[in-house]
Order: sequence, then structure tokens, then C-alpha cells
Amino acid sequence: MSIAFTKGLTLQVVRISLELGARLWPTQAGQLALRIFSTPRKGRLLPGQYPWLDKARVEPLQVEGLLIQAYHWPGTGPQVMLLHGWESNTGRWEGMLAALQAAGFEVTAIDAPAHGYSTGSQFTAVFYARCLAAAVARFKPAAIVGHSAGGMAAFYGLAKLDIQAGIKKLVAIGTPAGLLGLVAAYKRILGVSEPVINSMEAAAMRRHQVSLKTFSIPSFAEHLSIPGLIIHDQSDELAGVAEALAIQGAWPRSQLSLTQGLGHSTQSPVVWQEVVRFLLQEEPHEPAPIETAETARASRLL
Repeated sequence: MSIAFTKGLTLQVVRISLELGARLWPTQAGQLALRIFSTPRKGRLLPGQYPWLDKARVEPLQVEGLLIQAYHWPGTGPQVMLLHGWESNTGRWEGMLAALQAAGFEVTAIDAPAHGYSTGSQFTAVFYARCLAAAVARFKPAAIVGHSAGGMAAFYGLAKLDIQAGIKKLVAIGTPAGLLGLVAAYKRILGVSEPVINSMEAAAMRRHQVSLKTFSIPSFAEHLSIPGLIIHDQSDELAGVAEALAIQGAWPRSQLSLTQGLGHSTQSPVVWQEVVRFLLQEEPHEPAPIETAETARASRLL
């Protein structure tokens, strides 16, 4: 969710425009509301911001008229694909990449639409999933690690886009169970009424054939036959632990590791090593609870 599109306008003007439009021109108001909701405020990369990342850049993928930046790091082991979250980019994975490389994994990653070096101005988890499908077809990873919206895109892609072939494991870090929390935050920040949200919902259905209100990660997870690891922080400010429990309850072969003090970003050497241990094991194991206060202090938040 973003108000970047409203630059130069006050929230009050935006609010009045949406409220009036929802009553007089609901289709147009819904399109505007959805555009604001889908425009990231940040997440772009500046040249030279991450020298290690620039060295790994490869030719982008072409997906529905956009160029989706892809990255590759060679290794002798199975390939792991990394998917960052909303208003982030592949630069967030420096610590995870180092841990995976130390274990011998081959690693690929993509920047989401409108993030990093990828083109576009709008973002949805559904389109991110279609970008993931193109990346899977090209790189053929054995496992996916997704943070937040990256995890949501992975669940949707695996359940709805028929990309499970060849994918043996999935790790979901800080992944919300749906979009209700984001929609509620959007409604609260802009101070708009339910008719505005309803017009935005209708626009999402017309454009993406997906309901913002019923978009459910547990409903996608129940279709997965692969083993998975869910890592979620107990102080996650975006998605509560109940959301992780709902995903675990619906995913037959999943396990849950709870962290403390890392917040939604969930960046920590302990987390990276937990992911590596899970990916290296032939059969899923019961992960130990991940340490907290010292872990938080040792974290690198990108």
C-alpha cells in the first residue's frame, strides 16, 4: 500500500476525491483507489548501492511487457530462488545469500515488478506470482524462499499457476495469511469509508480476477504437497502470529519456527542458518525456537 501516487496532494484532497467518486463514479474511483493501494513508495535500487548485487546482475526476464530483473550466483548444490517482499528488493538477501553460498547452494533471485531494477509502477502478489512462474521456467530452482509478499506470491504461484514440478521445498518468512490487514491499514491511513473499499475491491476483481477481501494464503497452502518451513516473528507488526498458525494449519507438511524481537523483517544469522538446515535435510525436521533479544541486536535490517 502506498500514497506515493498522491505526491503534491494532501490526504484530505485524496480522501474527498475517493469518497465523492465512490458515490458518483464508482468504477473510476475504484481504479484510482486500487492504483494508490498498488503503488510502492520505495524499494528501487540505485546504481552502486549494493556492489555485490550489481556483479550478479543478469539479463532481465520479459513478463507481460515488463522487464523483471533476475540474478544468479553459481554453486555446486541445488538451486534456491529468493523472493523479497513489498517495498524491498534483492538487496535484502545479502545475509541469506552468504549463508546459502557457504552451504554450496546455487542461488537465483528476482526483483518484483516496480521494485529494485525491475520496470513497472504497480505491484500485486498475483502478478509477482506470474513473474515467479517465468523465473521458475527459466532457472528451474529446487526450492523457494519468500519473505512477506514474496511468500504470498510463492503460495499463489505454486497453488494456482502449476509450477510445483521440480520445486521440492518452500520457506515462507513473515508471510501474511491474506490482504485484509493491508486493506484495513490502507482504509485507516487514508481515512476512507467502506464504499471506497468496496469500489477498490470491484476494481481488483475486474483487473486481476482476485478478491482483496478473500485472498487467502491458507487456501493456497492446503494444495501444497511439498514440505515447508514457516518462520514468523512474535512481534511482527504487519502480520500477527495467528496468521502464521493459520497457514501452518492448512499446510499438511509444514513446520513453524517462531522468533522474538526481529519484527516483520526477520533478519538474523540464526534465521539464515535455520533456513539452510531445513533446505539441507532430506526430510523436514522439527525446528528449535529461534533466540530473541541478542538475535535482534545481531540482525542486519535492510
